Amino acid sequence: MQTLASSRDLDAVLAAESALLFKNSTTCPISAAARQEVEKLLSRRPEAPLYVLDVHESADLSEDVARRTGIEHESPQMILFVRGEPVWQAAHYSIRAADVERALDERSAVGGRR
Repeated sequence: MQTLASSRDLDAVLAAESALLFKNSTTCPISAAARQEVEKLLSRRPEAPLYVLDVHESADLSEDVARRTGIEHESPQMILFVRGEPVWQAAHYSIRAADVERALDERSAVGGRR
């Protein structure tokens, strides 16, 4: 898990073969529930290319993500990118480890088929 803190970091996400971006707030209870799902995901898929963006600490960067991807800002929000293109997303209580794993398996080479 890496922190997304700059436009350069966002460039790296968009240049990667595949990447997960988890946008969240450290003060939001819905984000706390989503973070628990992210921890479940990482316990099963420690190799997942996960980037985390705190929407309060990096509000401008969060808006830059929305502008550059065309995906409306939500928090918490999980976006899967494959070769720079957003191919799957979930927000709020729809962020579930099993669904993220399924998206990884179906839309990217991360972790292979299970």
